[in-house]
Amino acid sequence: MLIRAPILEEERSLDDVVNNLDKTFMELVFSFADAKGLTDAEVQKKANLDRKAFSKLKCGTTKNPSKATALALAVALELDLDDTKDLLSRAGLALSPCSKQDVIVQYFIEKEAYDIYEINVALFEHGEQLLGTQAV
Repeated sequence: MLIRAPILEEERSLDDVVNNLDKTFMELVFSFADAKGLTDAEVQKKANLDRKAFSKLKCGTTKNPSKATALALAVALELDLDDTKDLLSRAGLALSPCSKQDVIVQYFIEKEAYDIYEINVALFEHGEQLLGTQAV
């Protein structure tokens, strides 16, 4: 099966959207990483994940990540809001307007501020779970 990398939103065709329907969470992560020219190590580092947690996801030991890990990967890949929602949905997750963590992360994504450490400072200041550092 040929996996096509996602392309920028303005270049997306209906066929591109339909062809991405059957991708798993991690297949989509790697498609976005490939499209942005990021290596696995760069994604892992930008997501603030340790090698063991990232390896579990990559090898399929852990099928779906925690919400904090999924959000960390979306930030690491510098996804826009629509792509973030798509990625989260592959893990059975969604952004909630009632979740302080989700609202904070969404704020940074909308501002295109993808520094995970800056996001984690804001999360910490509001008593929320940090992105990336936790178990998968």
